[in-house]
Amino acid sequence: MRTGITFSPAVISTISLITGLLASSLAQSSEDSTDTSSSALQEVVVSATRREESVDKVPISIAALGEEELSQSGIKDITALAAATPGLEYGISGNGFSSQFTSITIRGMNSNTGSPVVGIYLDDTPLQTRYSGSGVALTGSPYPVIFDLNRVEVARGPQGTLFGADSEAGTVRYITNQPSLTTFSGFTEGEMAETEKGGLSYELGSAVGGPTGGPERCRAASGSGPSSRPCS
Repeated sequence: MRTGITFSPAVISTISLITGLLASSLAQSSEDSTDTSSSALQEVVVSATRREESVDKVPISIAALGEEELSQSGIKDITALAAATPGLEYGISGNGFSSQFTSITIRGMNSNTGSPVVGIYLDDTPLQTRYSGSGVALTGSPYPVIFDLNRVEVARGPQGTLFGADSEAGTVRYITNQPSLTTFSGFTEGEMAETEKGGLSYELGSAVGGPTGGPERCRAASGSGPSSRPCS
């Protein structure tokens, strides 16, 4: 006995859009792989020491994941990043009251009260927050969505000399893609999944950046879908 499945016009349009985007991405990836099949592995350049240099030559204990590795590994948030990075742990803990708070650990060191010991940076902007210990509004530090990033650096501590007292255990830095003053760049990615006896889920994301016609430049990224990541 055969049973039919009927999709709404909106779902069909979404499937068609995602299929087109994925086909375009696969074609571009095929061309890129052909052009670079004989080239060496891409070198990851980091700036954990306040100057750009190869990750292999930095005189500190550091793990760096480039844009391509983040995408291929499906790393989209701090939870997946911690699972892929030795020495980095992340979790959500309760404090005995009504609140839950995030906790990040490097080399076994974290702090649930007072100043944090792991620095969280978006480029050069610190994001870590001081833990109040009040038990009511305690949530922990914010963590950027891992999308349209040039790389993520995890420098194991102590890093107080370069990043201050809040980086005694180490520092996690999210380095964004910077727009160019002369050329436009961007990309689009899509994901689609079907759950048995469930519904269809999808996710779309895109980013674009470049000159604005004057001495300024800008870059924007967004995403949509029932299972999409927040915009960044």
